[in-house]
Amino acid sequence: MPTDPRHWFLTRDERGNTATDVHSGGGDDGAAWSDGNAVRPLVHGATYFARLHAELSALGPGDRVWFTDWRGDADERLLPDGPTIGDLLADLARSGVEVRGLVWRSHGERVSASLSARSNELLGRKVNDAGGEVLLDQRVRVFGSHHQKFFVVQHRDDPSADVAFVGGIDLCHSRRDDAGRRRMARRPSPPAPPVSTRSTTSSRAPGPTTGATATTTSGRPGRTSPGCRRTSATGW
Repeated sequence: MPTDPRHWFLTRDERGNTATDVHSGGGDDGAAWSDGNAVRPLVHGATYFARLHAELSALGPGDRVWFTDWRGDADERLLPDGPTIGDLLADLARSGVEVRGLVWRSHGERVSASLSARSNELLGRKVNDAGGEVLLDQRVRVFGSHHQKFFVVQHRDDPSADVAFVGGIDLCHSRRDDAGRRRMARRPSPPAPPVSTRSTTSSRAPGPTTGATATTTSGRPGRTSPGCRRTSATGW
């Protein structure tokens, strides 16, 4: 199997996105995504949420957390006994942590009644009211969606502790599943959705990929692309 990252990663020109700042310094060899990283798979949502909770709980004033999401439910618990993702992010913002997020604005409820519009709005409002900044993004093709899902956690005084969570699990109901494929319902009723046969996975990736993921995140707000509609998402 080829080990040269250039075999696996597209260059900026090959991606057709000349506006991106990723690899703008000529380092388009994919090294930041491969060399010097320690990637740990986190299989099942319960495993991921517990690790995310531990990393976020260790943050203090001056630290940073950036995230993107397809759907986020503010009342989804990271642990069986809490806290909820909305409360934790809001508490971090109030404590002086820089909290910024970019989530899908979603289609109207008439089109996507079971999807994300109201949930994402409520999550954004909760964090924004606490001093953070969550933007709702609809710069997508018709009936498309903003589907990125990752976290960047950076420590002002200890960059060696920086970490990215990539690979994608939403911050929403039903995602905190366990190894037995049980869906941990937020409350006893209504009944949890049917058991899924698929595994949910994310990856914890400390190393150079954390900075590259941060660059990817910071480049999303304020940019447009062909075939997309610019709405409420603005630059940070």
